Amino acid sequence: MNFIVSLVFIFLTSISLFSQDFEGKIVFKIDIKGDFSAQEKMMLPSEAVTFCKGDKTRTEMTMGFGMNTTSIADSKTGNSVALMNLLGSKYAIETNGEAENLENDKFSKNTIVDVTNETKTIAGYLCKKAIVKVTDPETKKTTEMDVWFAKDLNLNNGFAKGPLKKIEGAMLEFSLEQQGMNMNFQASSITKQKVDDQMFVVPEGYKKMTQEDLMKMMGGR
Repeated sequence: MNFIVSLVFIFLTSISLFSQDFEGKIVFKIDIKGDFSAQEKMMLPSEAVTFCKGDKTRTEMTMGFGMNTTSIADSKTGNSVALMNLLGSKYAIETNGEAENLENDKFSKNTIVDVTNETKTIAGYLCKKAIVKVTDPETKKTTEMDVWFAKDLNLNNGFAKGPLKKIEGAMLEFSLEQQGMNMNFQASSITKQKVDDQMFVVPEGYKKMTQEDLMKMMGGR
């Protein structure tokens, strides 16, 4: 279960990227590779749906065995909450934007973004490829990731975490490698539509916890 919790937080901090005046829905296809057990493979998500309206986003992801997660984020405050329904147990993990920004700034200062001339079309939008190199200020280890972004789409990375703020456009495809997992996210469809304000309201029935407390409680991998 600890594996699933880790996966959820890696995913949610990656997809909760957009602050914009675009209103609508973005569907991301998820491809995950790694050394997984048979049970873990059954839990892996293959798709995520992000709803955008003004300064707010809501991202939903469904996994195996009826487990699902939702992230609600506000780019104006920088605050977000991850709602996790794990086998019927519901948890809300809140993130303080001010504290997280201080942590992310450490990585932003050690980031190099190289925009290449490579292009391709994703979900109907022409994208350019950027190579992002991030050096951990403590370990000095450098991580490299490819990002495909569209300047013509009415989105921006105002809520992007840390080094991704340096991408000048809407990120429609990117890859991450963490904890032995290689994850690729690619937008498969982008639809302009009305989004109900209630989608950004945290429902009742969720127990508030920190990410660290939840990881300790779950134990496991």
